[in-house]
Amino acid sequence: MKRFTDSEKWSDKFFRTLTPTGKIFWMWLCDNCDNAGIWERDDDLFKFFSGIHVEVDAHIEELGDRIEIVDGGEILLPKFVLFQQGGMLQEAKAPHRQIIRLLEKNGLEQRESGEIRKVNGTLTEGLAKGNDNLTKGLPKGNESLSVTLPKVTGSSKGKGKGK
Repeated sequence: MKRFTDSEKWSDKFFRTLTPTGKIFWMWLCDNCDNAGIWERDDDLFKFFSGIHVEVDAHIEELGDRIEIVDGGEILLPKFVLFQQGGMLQEAKAPHRQIIRLLEKNGLEQRESGEIRKVNGTLTEGLAKGNDNLTKGLPKGNESLSVTLPKVTGSSKGKGKGK
């Protein structure tokens, strides 16, 4: 699955101050959460693919208000949908319907601010600290997003080779 990424994250104070393994964990979450911004926690899988053997709880604490722990123990990126979809979800848009169903399944909704939150309440804070700065690192106003697409190699002709 392809995702938007903010190439300016490297100069963002939040990202710069993360430990090297914290940076990898943040990028892992952004790449491995579902379309609603929820990562079904699997510490062993993260450790296996990243080669990092620091406890995930340490990274959760380090990310602070950028993530929330939902009732089932999953990790939510509250601003993920807003960033990836470029605004508010709309039932009339086919790609948004799947995200809306995921949110409903998990008892979550998109608020007017664009954040994802628990229906009729707030999320369990877990180890995340403070919730007043959920917009850190996201584009502001007229800032643009940068997307890097993978290079296409080989030919798409043939029986599935090169795809």
